[in-house]
Amino acid sequence: MRKLGIVYARELRALCAQPALYLATGGGLLLVGALYAFVTGQATGTPPFSLPLHWLLPAPPVTVLGARDAATAVVETTFGIVGVVSVLALPLLSMSLWAAEQQRGTAELLLTLPLRLSELVLGKFLAALTLYALLLCLTLLYPLLATTFGRPDPGLVLSSYVGTLLLGAALLALGLFYSALTAQRLAAAVLSWASGLALWLAGQAADLASGSLGFLFTHLSLAYHHGTFVKGLLTTADAAFFVLLALVALVCTRQVLAARVPQAPAGRRLRALVWRPPVVLAGAVALYALAAQHPQSLDLTRAQQHRLAQHTLRRLRQAPQPLKVIGFFHRKDPQRRRFLQLLGEYMTRGAALSFELVDPHRQPALAKHYRVAADRTLVVVGSHRVEQVEGLDETALLRAMARVLGAVPTVVYFVTGHGEASTTDEEESGYRLARQSLEAQHYQVRELALPAATRVPPDATVVVVAGPRQDVSSSERSLLAAYLESGGRLLLLLDPQSAPGLASFVARYGLELGNDVILTPNALFRLLGGDYHVAVATAYADHPITRPLAETLTFFPLARSVRLAASLPAGVTAQVLATTPPESWAETDLLALQEGRAAFDADRDRPGPLGLAAAATVRPTPSQPPVKRPAAGRLVVVGDADFATNAFFSLHGNGDFFLNAIRWLAGDAPPPAMPPRPHPPALTRHQAALVFWLPVLAFPLLPVLGSACLLGRRGYPR
Repeated sequence: MRKLGIVYARELRALCAQPALYLATGGGLLLVGALYAFVTGQATGTPPFSLPLHWLLPAPPVTVLGARDAATAVVETTFGIVGVVSVLALPLLSMSLWAAEQQRGTAELLLTLPLRLSELVLGKFLAALTLYALLLCLTLLYPLLATTFGRPDPGLVLSSYVGTLLLGAALLALGLFYSALTAQRLAAAVLSWASGLALWLAGQAADLASGSLGFLFTHLSLAYHHGTFVKGLLTTADAAFFVLLALVALVCTRQVLAARVPQAPAGRRLRALVWRPPVVLAGAVALYALAAQHPQSLDLTRAQQHRLAQHTLRRLRQAPQPLKVIGFFHRKDPQRRRFLQLLGEYMTRGAALSFELVDPHRQPALAKHYRVAADRTLVVVGSHRVEQVEGLDETALLRAMARVLGAVPTVVYFVTGHGEASTTDEEESGYRLARQSLEAQHYQVRELALPAATRVPPDATVVVVAGPRQDVSSSERSLLAAYLESGGRLLLLLDPQSAPGLASFVARYGLELGNDVILTPNALFRLLGGDYHVAVATAYADHPITRPLAETLTFFPLARSVRLAASLPAGVTAQVLATTPPESWAETDLLALQEGRAAFDADRDRPGPLGLAAAATVRPTPSQPPVKRPAAGRLVVVGDADFATNAFFSLHGNGDFFLNAIRWLAGDAPPPAMPPRPHPPALTRHQAALVFWLPVLAFPLLPVLGSACLLGRRGYPR
């Protein structure tokens, strides 16, 4: 141990006496500081600098501001940048660890000293690692500055330092190995750069590869393992990767030096180069595989956002049916790795599920099949139900799994017996596409012959009356009213001049169907959707059905107006869902419309905007207080039945409108809309000055001044 200390102290003094090291440190701090200021500006919405930095990053990065504190997001991104700079800068530190000894002619002298090769290798390695740790301490400025505009997570900061130190240890061990291979410092640096960049970018290769090759590239990626620490999670698998990589590099370095010992037997040199390194490498691979198969983790984040909830595991282990979780992520999205880690941890702990990773931009058909509207969407697929989760929120994922596991078959009945189009009809007027879309969402679709029924089936989740050509009898309306007022869910798609009995039925709940046809004299809408008879929904209410359709047009080929009564009945709440543009109107002279001479009459016709659909919640009052209050009924009325037929179901937002209505009626959450961008905390003028001047200009000058002082003490000519 004493000899190891002597080598360590000698090497540390030699490294600290290199002026080039201080200059390189200043350059690295300048790069990290500039990017830190840039990322802070992106996250807070305030450019924290007066000088343009677009020359550093030609394309502005995606904002790092998410649901968490902006300061934590900035610190996380900054440590990712520190990892990249370490890959680029550490070869300059490690290239001279042994190559300089060979250039000075002291290598053979060191090999003949009464020192063990392991002491020699470890002394140099620990000296370089100590210096790297000291340099890392300089980066404490970044989380400290982040406290001026937020509350960075201290656990994330700690885990980031641990991961970055382990990354540096692996890179320095590789650099020491290459330095021992060659007497040329530049060659050692190039080899270190090449291997470090290859391992760092292996994760990008994993995104392009598939199967076992992609799995291999993922686990070889330095960025993959470092990214776990940067997110505030300490894992045995990631720590084992860095430690074992450093160990293999150090053993190989020792064996290279053993083969160069003067007067060493030829057999010893052969064993040193051929047999021992492969054996050590195989052992390291086996140990890492063991650590990856039995991972242990420690979540250091303030909110314990990575902790695997025990109740989640318990529910998944006891699941009567296997679940499948499909993650829709862009192939370059760093959250893909977090998804793999989370689901992989579920599976290694006995969860009965499988998972699949899908790029929605490369597999748009699958994304469309599951109605995925945005990246970072998780789809939980069960036997009877499909749920969507936005983002990697374990709590939301747990709730979705619980809903899928506890789901009973959701049955949607389509009423027949009044000339309605069939759900199996493949003609343009049929509803086959609507049925297929419902079944793709694991709804069961059945038919209900209402004229012959004595009650609505008790397993009915939603009842749909779609385009009846004949009116519904009073007894049938009584069945529907009893069903709705006992907590049933009803969807009525009613064309103009059809089913007057149902028009009076919905009037009981404060909804009025106009005896009219909506016309839209807009040339653009004619190009998109047809003639003036096509009503176009351009504005939507803030309702679960229409919220995901905010930026989408919905077309109703021949629609009547839907509006709310002046006063709603007791226990009823209602809302118009979609409206037409102001230039539209409700034509009441239907004879003139048939003859092609319709025109807006201010005395008879109602101008736009006009309602196209409405939703109501019916809360019935029980006749007797002891009786359990039934669930609130839900009613959706649309003034057109053609929009959901095969001819128009795939047009713009038509299919989404229909499916969202079914999901809301069934009590399911429609797919999430694109979330609004959160308002970032703007920096004050003083904060912006600190974020720029300290990390970009003042701090990088300290190592440069240290280098100048060192040169001055040596008496270098000026």
